[in-house]
Amino acid sequence: MAYIHTVTGKVDVEKIHNTDAHSHLIAYATNDLIEKDPDLLLDRLDQYENLILCHLDQLEYFDLHHKIVSKGVFLTYDAIAKAKYQTRERALRYIVTLAKEHFHTQILVGNDFARRSCFEGYGGKPGYHSVFHDFKQELRHELLNTRFTKEEADQIIRDIYIENPKRAFALRKCRGAES
Repeated sequence: MAYIHTVTGKVDVEKIHNTDAHSHLIAYATNDLIEKDPDLLLDRLDQYENLILCHLDQLEYFDLHHKIVSKGVFLTYDAIAKAKYQTRERALRYIVTLAKEHFHTQILVGNDFARRSCFEGYGGKPGYHSVFHDFKQELRHELLNTRFTKEEADQIIRDIYIENPKRAFALRKCRGAES
């Protein structure tokens, strides 16, 4: 298993491709990389067993989100609680739109918090409550207002908050690994 993350979002796709763990779970910051050279990464997505692309809610190009999830890659919307990035409404819109094609099964949500001031336990804001309660309720509301039934909305939320993380972070044998 490999985890490659950069503070700047500048990731060397060749380095990722050449790592021994390229068939394993690889999660990394991508918004800057994808914006600069999306075709380089998109051309190689099929080579990975399980890939999670982080910070995608910061990237405004819906067509790119759609292309990525259609290849079976997980997208993480993890800035939705950070007011400075203003991604909450976009994440809601994109999730609802992707759910119409059943691509919500490739979406993960979370918070990318790096400071104590972001955690409620230390007296900070916005805290995980923002994503795991408030955003969930907002998503349910948007789904119901977009003609999803209550049962469909409940299943989409269950997928995003429970089933998708179970699948995304499950340990499994690599493709091509000997038994």
